[in-house]
Amino acid sequence: MSIRRIHLVAILLIILEASFGFYIIRYTFRMKKYVWIYQSEDEITCIDATSTGSYIGVGDVSGSISLVTRGRSYPRWRYQGDVDFLSIHLMSTGDFLAALSSNDTISLFSHSSHLRDGKGHPLWTHHIPSTRLRGIYSTGGTPTFVYVVASSGGRIVLLSKTGERLWEHETGAQNVLTTISEDGSYIAAGDSDGNIQIFKLKSSTPFWPYPTGSMIVSVAISFDSKFVVAGGLNGEGKGEIYLLSLNDGQLIHNSQFERPIRTVHISYNREYVIADKEDGTAIIIHYEENSISEDILNVPNGIRSILFSQFGSFVAASNNDCDVYLHYILRPAPLWKFSTQDGEPLMDLTRKGDYVFVATSDKVHLLSNTAMTEMIPGSRVGWAAVFFLGALSSIVLTRGRQIFARASV
Repeated sequence: MSIRRIHLVAILLIILEASFGFYIIRYTFRMKKYVWIYQSEDEITCIDATSTGSYIGVGDVSGSISLVTRGRSYPRWRYQGDVDFLSIHLMSTGDFLAALSSNDTISLFSHSSHLRDGKGHPLWTHHIPSTRLRGIYSTGGTPTFVYVVASSGGRIVLLSKTGERLWEHETGAQNVLTTISEDGSYIAAGDSDGNIQIFKLKSSTPFWPYPTGSMIVSVAISFDSKFVVAGGLNGEGKGEIYLLSLNDGQLIHNSQFERPIRTVHISYNREYVIADKEDGTAIIIHYEENSISEDILNVPNGIRSILFSQFGSFVAASNNDCDVYLHYILRPAPLWKFSTQDGEPLMDLTRKGDYVFVATSDKVHLLSNTAMTEMIPGSRVGWAAVFFLGALSSIVLTRGRQIFARASV
């Protein structure tokens, strides 16, 4: 073979290597393995993790609540109730935990002050018929103030550290859902009559309402407490997304979609809004300084549930096959896939997206999103093929140089 042909073969191999590497890094993913597992005593019904993933609250069908330290096999404390728990809200720091049981009872727990014989005991319990637990906030410091937000039908209820009802607000709607801002200053509410309202924490009077004409199904506040986003269902059965300024209720953007919206999520500074729809896809809205763009997030076999990291631009999504995918928002393909093979997974995602918790049956799996996953994404088998092509092109080039050296003598 002539030196020219050898060089041509080497160039073709290098081009193939580069093209294959681009495909691997953009359009393939890895199979993920868990790095830690927590074994519960019974089937898990709800989980919630702190913002850094240091602690996780776990509720199960037997009526127990456990506060677990990441990496430990045994809970920090465990409380045994009489009925199963439906939802948990854990403070971002892990100082307090609120839980709702199936008999409409809200319980508040502290991180450690009510430990007796390794068992947790609630600071208080409060029964509210047809209640839904919506959020928890603590001021920290001394004295510590704790606020628990709940809703019952069309009524919003704010509870204190002692279980006192600080205020109530009746919206007049059949249903209302709420969320509390990260700094605890504001409560956002959206109701079935189509109204979005913002409350200051210590006032039961909204300081602005925004009528949408849609039944609000999800609401979220940005981390910097400057924006509120809501998802709704309009009279034509179409999905609507509303982005508003939290300060004055001014509408910044409104999008309409053919299929209903299920949940909405917002990044810390509203650069991204993500909503999952009933057709099993999600919409990503990117707000830049002078433009707005939309993209579709597809997950194989349809999205069942979705979470968004406020700071890390990562999306965790489970599908109808009970698989969990982690996406980086700027990449068309997922970074990795975790197969549960053990029923519908419950998920939680840390604020930066560096830890993903997946609960199935009686186990909680910890999945670590390492820096290498983000820097060099793609299938490991695919990368092995890329390295093989690189080695082959290197051998061909070396062979060409040897032939050229002999010909020059």
